[in-house]
Amino acid sequence: MADWKSVLKADPTEWLLSEGQPWMVYHTLADILDKEKADPDAVAAKAAIAQAELLKRIFDWQIAEGGWEADILCYPCSGFPHR
Repeated sequence: MADWKSVLKADPTEWLLSEGQPWMVYHTLADILDKEKADPDAVAAKAAIAQAELLKRIFDWQIAEGGWEADILCYPCSGFPHR
């Protein structure tokens, strides 16, 4: 997929790296730029994923056994589970 930049007629990697979402930064480094998992930037981005506020809010809904209650519905457009 070496010609993806020509298809886009741009190089979005700087935008993807600066957008601020740690999962986007990690996957840009790992999947687009082919950085090793041990690369310091990749390690930092992966560690930041666990600290992301949006993910913390999602995992607040998780029950102790590691799953989610059966009566919780997830509305993909809102990004938040609802009871």
